[in-house]
Amino acid sequence: MFKVGETYEMSFIGDSELKNFYKVIRRTRSTITIISIKEKNPKQIRRKVSVYDGVEFVYPLGKFSMAPILDASRRVSKK
Repeated sequence: MFKVGETYEMSFIGDSELKNFYKVIRRTRSTITIISIKEKNPKQIRRKVSVYDGVEFVYPLGKFSMAPILDASRRVSKK
């Protein structure tokens, strides 16, 4: 489950060594608002939360072929 204040890691299908990190800044029952912690001027991104196999996930960059997925099981830090 995504939690406010925690940071999650995302990797890409085409390059698994390329990592992006997102921090959850707001949470509702059906959406999360995240920011990238690597960008100089991060923008808030609001995405609908889906569940697969009991794990929440979102598509931070949009839903498209080979889109990277940010899932709640890849937490890297606590508050």
